[in-house]
Amino acid sequence: GLRRQDKASLYFGIFALLVVVRSSVQDSLLFDWGSYESNFIFDLRYRIEYLGVYLIMPVCTAFFLEILEWKGSRRFLKSISIISAIPFVLTLFLDIYSSVVILSYYEIFLIVIILYIVFVLLSSVFLKNRNARLITVTALMLAATSVNDVLNAKGVIEGSYIMPFGFLVFLFTQSFIISRNFAAAQKQAEYLSKNLKIEVEKQTLDLRKARD
Repeated sequence: GLRRQDKASLYFGIFALLVVVRSSVQDSLLFDWGSYESNFIFDLRYRIEYLGVYLIMPVCTAFFLEILEWKGSRRFLKSISIISAIPFVLTLFLDIYSSVVILSYYEIFLIVIILYIVFVLLSSVFLKNRNARLITVTALMLAATSVNDVLNAKGVIEGSYIMPFGFLVFLFTQSFIISRNFAAAQKQAEYLSKNLKIEVEKQTLDLRKARD
C-alpha cells in the first residue's frame, strides 16, 4: 500500500484539482459560450458545482488526517465517504431544484466535518505534531478568506474577494510541508541504509574472526 506521505500527496493533488474545476465552473470559465446559456448548460454548471462539494470534503478530510498522521481516522473517513456518496448519487439523477434542497441538508453535515477537522488540528498542536501549527494557521487563513467572500456575495459586507489568495497560500504551504516530509523520509532512509551497511560489515568481520 501507499505510505502516509504518498497518500497525503495524492489526496492533496485531487483536492487541488477539484477546487480548481469547481472554481472554474462557478466563474463560468468552463462554460463561457457567450450570452447564450441553455437550460442544459445552466443545469450542468450547478450540478457540477454541487457534486464538487460532495467530493471535496471527503478528500480534504483525508488529506488533513494523513498529513497529521492522525490515528483511528479510517472509520470516520469511511463514514464521511458513505454519507457524501448518497447526495452525490442523488444529485446525478434528481432535478436541480431537488439537488439544492439536498445540498442545504448536507451543509449541516459539513459543520460536523469542519468541527472534527478543527478538533484534529488543535489536538495535533497540543501533541506537538511538527506540521500541525503551520497547517492550522493556513487552514484558518483559508477559512477566514472564504467567510469574507461569502459575506461579500451575500451583501453583508463590502470589500474584495480574497479567497483565491487564501487558497494560494494554503496550496503553497501544504506543498512545502509535503516536500519537507519527503525530504525527512529520504534522509531517514539514507541513515538506516548507511547504518545497516556498517552493521553488515561488522557482522562479517566478526564471522571472519570467529573462523580464524
